[in-house]
Amino acid sequence: MSETFNFDADVSQLIHLVTHSIYSTKEVFLRELLANANDALQKAKLLAAQDPSYLGNETDLTITITTDTEKKTITISDTGIGMTKDEVISNLGTIAKSGTKAFLEQMKQAKDDNALVGQFGIGFYSAFMVADTVTVETKSATSDQAILWSSNGKWGYEITESTKTTRWTTITLHLMEDSAEYADDYRLRGLITTHANYLPVAIMMPKLEDGKPTDTFEQVNKMQSLRSRPKNDVKEAEHEEFFQSLHFWAKKPFETIHLHIEGGLTFKALLYLPAEKSPFEQMMPDQEYGPALYVQNVMIMQHCKELLPQRLRFVKWVVETPDISLNVSRELLQSQDVLRKIRNTLTNEVIKSIARQASQDDQTSYLSFLKDYGQFLKEGVYYDAENKEKIAGLLRYETLLGEGKKTDLDTYMTTGNADKKEIYYLTGQSISELQSSPYTEWFRTAGIDLLLMDEPLDEWVVQSLPEYKEWKLVSASWANLDIPETKEVASRKKETSKKAAKQKDFLAFVRSTIGTEKLEKVDLTYKLTDSVAVLTTPDGQPSAQMEKYMQAMGQDVPASKKIFELNADHSLTDKMIDLFATEKESPKLKDLILYSYDQAILQQGGNVENMNAFIKRVNGLVG
Repeated sequence: MSETFNFDADVSQLIHLVTHSIYSTKEVFLRELLANANDALQKAKLLAAQDPSYLGNETDLTITITTDTEKKTITISDTGIGMTKDEVISNLGTIAKSGTKAFLEQMKQAKDDNALVGQFGIGFYSAFMVADTVTVETKSATSDQAILWSSNGKWGYEITESTKTTRWTTITLHLMEDSAEYADDYRLRGLITTHANYLPVAIMMPKLEDGKPTDTFEQVNKMQSLRSRPKNDVKEAEHEEFFQSLHFWAKKPFETIHLHIEGGLTFKALLYLPAEKSPFEQMMPDQEYGPALYVQNVMIMQHCKELLPQRLRFVKWVVETPDISLNVSRELLQSQDVLRKIRNTLTNEVIKSIARQASQDDQTSYLSFLKDYGQFLKEGVYYDAENKEKIAGLLRYETLLGEGKKTDLDTYMTTGNADKKEIYYLTGQSISELQSSPYTEWFRTAGIDLLLMDEPLDEWVVQSLPEYKEWKLVSASWANLDIPETKEVASRKKETSKKAAKQKDFLAFVRSTIGTEKLEKVDLTYKLTDSVAVLTTPDGQPSAQMEKYMQAMGQDVPASKKIFELNADHSLTDKMIDLFATEKESPKLKDLILYSYDQAILQQGGNVENMNAFIKRVNGLVG
């Protein structure tokens, strides 16, 4: 005898959303069905603990999966609690949970399956993404009658009596033609490894011989994950094997973080810091990032970006928490609050882990790590206001007087300008360019060191880090540098000031020749030794290099006036002063002024307005 039932209206709507718009990949059907089977088995274990006779002869609590490639079917069986007829109608034909309407509305608006599905778990109905007919044969230990439920996922379902005599649930998926690939044993084993390798119950499949299933069954999942085991029980080789599966690279992890957090927030995590970029990362720098998120040992999200700040996207990890419900009625915001708390904890753990490596006496491995991943730390200085000072302390830079050795900000502070608490730096495109920059001439003369920052992100670092541990970061390209002076230097500074006062008209002429809209001031300087001129910026203003980067990104950069400083002791400066005094209208004087200005632009890493004119001017001066 069979009975026909119509789906509850909400179920029909839910199945339509599942099969047409919610999931971005069909393969998650297996994850959902295995999660349901695991729930049934865990409930059976709980009931057996309360009543030892509950299990009867079915004491082997497992999940069994078989396939038939010819019939294009997948059969998933579990020895869990099973269902009565009323429970089947309630669980598979209606949604009797509060908040269903609101949840369905949320799913309609979701564009990413990870946004909602992983949070709530809509389970069984995902089977209709791959199957045109699904049957469920089940028997509860509390019922003498087993039943067979069958549906095509459209209008409703049919229920008939079954001859099953033991507590058991068997789901059979009759696959659609475009999903027939899932009836392959190898394909399913791969999905189990990806989505359910660490379910706390054995998943059994026929053993394969010559690629064909036999009558002997074998366990295909590992059950206990490394993250679930006590930290001291996991061998280094096991960490290496698991890390390599995440990183696609046969290298040891640079650092391993194994966490078991309990209390107000409960989660387990394994975090691995790579020592270097794998070939896969180098070929695909924009690959998906984020830890795999497990709930109740089921992977519900492969790349959970909510758990990982983008700046730490190089870290490989997995996270498991029971604090996120798989129930449809659970509000998304509650789950997000849990994710935010886990994210903060993990971020702090990663920073502490890197700091441990950074504190090692032998910096070889750490500097190698920074070569590939230092850029991500620099992003952290810019984006992570709370931790930017900690992260900045992890960075390493070459210095002007350091002979190629790299140092950190704290070490620099032990040799820097302690009286004024100033950290001097210079940004540019390469170390060789910075070493030969006119901005370094005075520092060499004075014997004062400065940090050499040769990556584009360094500009963003110094913009977001005006101070480090109460020491002000000061650019060597700023105009009003106030650094220690010897008596000899003080005398030279005084003589330069007198010379500038005498040449006020000449300096005004230079400014008008170049353009008053470009220059705030023209002055003579005592700080240059070899270069004829330099362009400095008002204190705190973005460097020319920063302006260049912003323009390259299509951002409007307000025109900032520079200060043009001529070397008071340079022969070319004296020549210009002499020409101004004797041949003010001389074309050569104008060429010398513009040549000096363009040269200063090039030396600060900028672009001259008219390169052809600059070349002609140079040729004319040397001809």
